[in-house]
Amino acid sequence: MTLVKDLMTSSPELLAESTPVCDIAKVMEARTIGFVIVDDGAGRPRGVITDRDLAIEVLAAERDATDTTAGDLLSGRPVVTVEADAAVEDAVQVMKQHALRRLPVVEDGAVIGVLGQADVARFDETLAGELVEVLSSARDNSAKG
Repeated sequence: MTLVKDLMTSSPELLAESTPVCDIAKVMEARTIGFVIVDDGAGRPRGVITDRDLAIEVLAAERDATDTTAGDLLSGRPVVTVEADAAVEDAVQVMKQHALRRLPVVEDGAVIGVLGQADVARFDETLAGELVEVLSSARDNSAKG
């Protein structure tokens, strides 16, 4: 059985709720990523922000990117995570259930990685195809629901 920790991408970007969204965009550009995790300062996830969130919640809403913070974009919903020792197939079921392309991986409540659609594709093309099918038909998988 392959575990999530065997496939995940380590060293995810963790940012504080007080981080201005303009800085989030700079981090995304510098690391060539489209997803960051907002944590509580102790590595426990509070939410996630995607490049899509920045485009819709900040740019399209004409919010000031220097005054808007990561915390302002969090929906208040609990962030969906998966344990590092979970089976990959179980993690994909969670991703399908919540229509998520990326899933923070936790150990003892602290984020240690991210399992993404691409990680799943490298592991099992059929499983990845099932995930893509669900994601493609999802009505809305943004943080705002």
